[in-house]
Amino acid sequence: MLGDSDSANDIAQDSFVSAYEGLDRFRGTAKFSTWLAAIVLNKCRDRLRTQKNSVPLDEISEVIRSPAPDPERIAAARETGEAIQKALSRLSPDDRAAIILKHLAGLEYEEISAIMGASVAALKVRTHRARERLREALEQQGVRP
Repeated sequence: MLGDSDSANDIAQDSFVSAYEGLDRFRGTAKFSTWLAAIVLNKCRDRLRTQKNSVPLDEISEVIRSPAPDPERIAAARETGEAIQKALSRLSPDDRAAIILKHLAGLEYEEISAIMGASVAALKVRTHRARERLREALEQQGVRP
């Protein structure tokens, strides 16, 4: 969501402290992991509101990096990772969260719904539109899906 590991570590620590301090507010209507993910997402949104709308997702290149030590493939993967970073940074924080939770974290729409507080139908539309915007942004940068 935030892109760099230092910010992510800060948010993770703040989130666990907030969850511990707020255990009395956990109602048990959802899984604990869903409740905790909602806290993390809200803290990420707060952080994004206070910083500029540029998200350097340095971990994304790890997702697409080839295991082969071929320098050309590594350079191409790095370029693709940077293009994905740039494209993701153009999305709204909610669209970015939906894409990350669905496609990088691999969550089901029902769990994303509980985390983000949006209906499943709305999330399906949001992720579809966000994927289209990502595809268009990547094509403008010369990256083909």
